[in-house]
Parts: sequence; C-alpha cells; structure tokens
Amino acid sequence: MQKTALSQPLSMTQLLFVEAMDKLHQMLRPTPLPSQPFPQHITEYTFVQQVEKIGTACHFDLAIYQNDKGQKAFAKLWRGSFHSFSYHSLKNEITVYSVLNTVLARCANKLPSRLQHCHLPKLITWQETRSSLLELIEFVDGDIANTHSTSEKLNAYWQVVEFLTFLGDEFTLEEKKYIAQRGVFDYLLLFVVVWPITFWKRPDIRPLLIKGIGVVMSGIPGLLQQNYNTFTHRDLHFKNILLSPSQTTVIDLQLCVRTIQIYEVITTLRYRWEEDDLHKKLLTQIKQLYGDLPQFRQVFRALAVISATHGLTGMRFPQQKIQYWKDFLQCMIEQQ
Repeated sequence: MQKTALSQPLSMTQLLFVEAMDKLHQMLRPTPLPSQPFPQHITEYTFVQQVEKIGTACHFDLAIYQNDKGQKAFAKLWRGSFHSFSYHSLKNEITVYSVLNTVLARCANKLPSRLQHCHLPKLITWQETRSSLLELIEFVDGDIANTHSTSEKLNAYWQVVEFLTFLGDEFTLEEKKYIAQRGVFDYLLLFVVVWPITFWKRPDIRPLLIKGIGVVMSGIPGLLQQNYNTFTHRDLHFKNILLSPSQTTVIDLQLCVRTIQIYEVITTLRYRWEEDDLHKKLLTQIKQLYGDLPQFRQVFRALAVISATHGLTGMRFPQQKIQYWKDFLQCMIEQQ
C-alpha cells in the first residue's frame, strides 16, 4: 500500500456525477468484491479484531489495532473497483482529520475554556491501493451521546457545533483549499436532482412535494444573503458524539464542508422528529440561536424542505422513520 497525498475536495456537481456513475456501476456489477482481510500490521500497530458495522449505511469495514505500548487505533477500510461516493467521503475524512489536527495543535491555547474538554481523534496514517483506501485514527473510548438524557445529548451537540465552528474560523487560506464549500446554488442543484427521485419513489406525498417547490423558491432571496463559510460536520447526530467523564469527542468526519450551519441543525431536527420532547427543545434552541438570520423563517422552511426531500430518496431506512420524515416535511410546508 502507498500513502496518498491530501486531496482537493470535489464540487457538488462532481459528487452528483460520481453518485450517478456508482448507481450505474452497481447495476452492471451487482456482486460486490470478495471480502479481503485487514493488513496484519500498519506502521507499529498490529491487527486485533474486526468490528461489527452498525447503522443503515455500512460502506466500510472496521477494525481495532494496537501497538506494543497498549495504545489502540481504529481502522476504516473502503474496498471497491469504482471510486464511489463512499471512497470520496473517506478520502475527505482523511483530509479533514489532517487539517483539523493541525489547526487544533496550532490553536489549542486559544480554545475557550468551555470547549477545553472537546476532543478530536488524531489521524495516525492512511494507505491506498487501486481497490482500497484505509484510514487509521486514534481509538477513543466513550459512550455514544444517544444513550444519555435529552439535556445531556443537546448540551453535547451544541458544544461540538461550537467546537467545530471555532476550528473552522482558524483555518488558513491554504487549509481552506482542502475543505469543500457548499453554497446556495449547490443546495438548489441538490433539490433539482433529488426532487424528481422522491416524486417517483413516494407517490403518496406528491401533492406535498409540489407545494415544496414553492417553499424553496420563496426562500431563495433569503438564502442568497446567508454565510456559507462555517465549518460543519454535515452528519452530526448523537451516535457521532462520544461522551466520557473527561472529554466529548466528535467522530465520523466524512461529510465535513464549509457551508451554512443551520442546514446541519435542521437535518438533525429531521432525524429526531419522532422524539417529541427532544425535537421541541431543539426547535426552540434553533429559533434562539438563528432567529436573527436574514429572512429566517423563509430560509428555515426552504432548507427543511430540501433536507426532507433529499432524505426521502433513500430506501434503506425503516418505514416508521420514513413516515416521521414525511410528517416533518408536511409540518415545514404547511406551517403558518
């Protein structure tokens, strides 16, 4: 295996093209590549065991490594014959870890005291072949925030949001070149692409989807006035936050970009819509934190419709979860 260089981020157009080609590739070659073992050794680390994958999107193989000092490391491995969205997202995560580790080391003494306990795993190394990409990062022990109380989950969530925002604000111009940016036209392009897919897959909500077009269009003037330079996780949920008595750790950085922060928070709101107490508290906090944005109501509704329309293209989620997202979409469209 050869170590790769940091990669420049792909644009939204390029990612959509990759996703389309990946779907075509799966149709032409539906049988996945045979499973391959993890390397026995990566630098001074030795393979210990493979880890069971969890969640609805299991695109990577996972494993634990350990060195002679007893220090553990976590490995994430992509395998494939086509450089799919999963490949590019892991490539992005490697780049993001490298940049953030550098920023945190440089600016640790500037970190506000309330964020001193926030932690980011260290990137140890990465390797690539023609058909695989492997990342090795520091192993961090802790409970996922999802197992904690509503208040603890939300406190940890907002701390991580602030922590990542702080790191993003410290990027140099050179570092920004390696972090993708998503602006208003990227969100509108996304909506144009996913809307017909959802319209085809979800015939029961087609009247709602048609109304959603008007909501998004009415939000465009406000969207044009927003800041799209804030560093965001883009997949921040309570299973991507690890809590221990001494630190709060954020993981899974595959989708990180510089963009409008409220879109991520809206997506988190959609994902937890079935939790009545949590989503009401989160919605209240969103209004308090972002209510002063230009044309907040129109922007909020437009981004919520885009997020829900995008989410409803997926078929791997449980039907109950899909129904909650339909309810979320209806609420965002029909609220007065």
